[in-house]
Amino acid sequence: MQSGIPNLVETIKNKNSHVLVVSGNIYDTLEFCGHQFSDIADFILKITLIKFPNALRYDIFSGMIAVHGDEAVLASAMGISKSSQNQDPLVQALRNTGVVRESQFPVNPLEVFFCLDHLFAGEFEPTTVIIEYADSVVPRGNTGNHVNLKENKIFSVALTKWARNSVIRQKGHLIILLCQKPETLNADIMDRIHETAHIRIPKPNYDARK
Repeated sequence: MQSGIPNLVETIKNKNSHVLVVSGNIYDTLEFCGHQFSDIADFILKITLIKFPNALRYDIFSGMIAVHGDEAVLASAMGISKSSQNQDPLVQALRNTGVVRESQFPVNPLEVFFCLDHLFAGEFEPTTVIIEYADSVVPRGNTGNHVNLKENKIFSVALTKWARNSVIRQKGHLIILLCQKPETLNADIMDRIHETAHIRIPKPNYDARK
């Protein structure tokens, strides 16, 4: 396991791996080369913008957001059409009140993963995919009901297959999983030491946090 922002930058720059697990101090503001960033996701999105014209950010509460790139084009690349969008009455009601934003992308992680698989299988320009709170999507251990266990296995299999798929790397895609504690992430993913890079972001010293 490597540590620190410089190692993260080097890993992304040299394309040592197309699947990264970034853990530790990932939600604090940080400073790098005289620039300040709101958190590690913001930092990654900024440094990958030149080589990765598209960027998607996902968590199970906010759903998927197109941070860079055209949302309609990305949705098409993921096999999403207007008719396939989430028609759940509760989601639609929340969208009508403005609580949940209008989006072409699904919120359910199972649907999201199938859409991402469609994106990776197609011919599309390099895309950065950041999955925040990854341990809430693919947690370690046998927790939850049978349906959750089954979905958890589907997610871990998908991530393992993506990590082993050299074609995804050749196409230039980058998949980043964010979680504070790597031991809370599914063991199948953490065991892919040859395909998955793990970078831990340490806490800055007291003076740097003031």
